[in-house]
Amino acid sequence: MNEREPTPRSHEQIDLERLRRAANRFENAITLGIEAARSAGREIDDGTAQLIAHVLGRGLGRDSQLAEHGRTRQGNPEAMRAEFMTLWEHPRSGGLTREWINWLGTYLLHTEPGPEVPDGDRVEAARALLRSTLVTDQLNVGGATLTVNIPASLTGPELREVVARLEQLPEIFEQSFHAFLTLPDVDASAENVADLFEQYFVGRFEAEDDAIDGLTPIDEWETRLGEWTAELGLPAEAVTLDRSVISAQLREVYDVVEMEGRIYAFIR
Repeated sequence: MNEREPTPRSHEQIDLERLRRAANRFENAITLGIEAARSAGREIDDGTAQLIAHVLGRGLGRDSQLAEHGRTRQGNPEAMRAEFMTLWEHPRSGGLTREWINWLGTYLLHTEPGPEVPDGDRVEAARALLRSTLVTDQLNVGGATLTVNIPASLTGPELREVVARLEQLPEIFEQSFHAFLTLPDVDASAENVADLFEQYFVGRFEAEDDAIDGLTPIDEWETRLGEWTAELGLPAEAVTLDRSVISAQLREVYDVVEMEGRIYAFIR
């Protein structure tokens, strides 16, 4: 293999706009390939994997191993994994990109040469990884389109069972439950998903300041700060709390979802 220039590793060097243009062009074909794999309970086929690698490679450049696989169906699997994890970790990577990365990663697991393992065991290992990998999808539940995370292994009939089960839940009419389902580590197909919601839901707030007031002891902090400034003989407005900093700290303690102008908080 010819020596190549190093693939960009910093987020600033990733061309997300170029990736998105390629994704828009090939989305229908990739979606059909994924649906076929999901319905059959298997990994994606070679052609779908090649299309995904091509799209992802557009964001990293022609010299990337993903782009190489997109052209030739060849490329170093370890390098490809490192490249698509760089894309996965980009703060502006969308759910669709990450779903495609999950499918491509499972494909590489199945096709990469390794120790002699019975074919059935390799297939089962790939399926086990699919079951443990949540992908972002949109489901029509009770006439509403919900963004959820579900195992990549679910087939068409299994997805319909998930929708039917969700439609029977009283919580399905609550926007706070819709917000809960968007959390990346919440499996919408779990039979106890409603119980988990009740366990982890903290509250709904109309604005950021309301969330800060409801979830932090900010009144106590402001009182103590006022006493301290008074002791120093400073005007009360000389030292104030920076609510943007407190808001950032809040998101380290709670999972916060903003939906339709409201804020929903959940225990991490």
